[in-house]
Amino acid sequence: AIRGNIVAALLGTFVGNPLTFPFIAVLAVSLGRWMLDIEGKLKPHRIFEEFTHASGELWDNLLSPFTGDPVHWQNLDHFWTNYFLPYVVGGIGPGLIVSIIGYYLTLPVIRAYHKHRSRKMAERIARVSSRQADVPAGKDRPKG
Repeated sequence: AIRGNIVAALLGTFVGNPLTFPFIAVLAVSLGRWMLDIEGKLKPHRIFEEFTHASGELWDNLLSPFTGDPVHWQNLDHFWTNYFLPYVVGGIGPGLIVSIIGYYLTLPVIRAYHKHRSRKMAERIARVSSRQADVPAGKDRPKG
């Protein structure tokens, strides 16, 4: 319906899915904390707890003007400093590396697919052209 590239969608789903996200998150946050020199032990389950807690707190803060509940931003500051910023910083390097490798690994496949598609289109055009050339002049040509 949206004319998306099925090959790209399959590759993206293969790399980023619920089975791989925990490993990606742990790698990104660990690397980011190391790069930003944030001390302390990082327990993998804490990453997901912190993201879940921060999402809930952010939602509560956005609803507070309508509910009258007090707004609490101090926990989000802790989340930003210790988890989100390291996640972003630590994810840039591995993300770029994997993107570049993925690009060069898939480029020959995509080129072969386009070449095959062009060949099929040329064959269809040749078939239609030969059918139209076979119709004698002055006769009504079939439509389609």
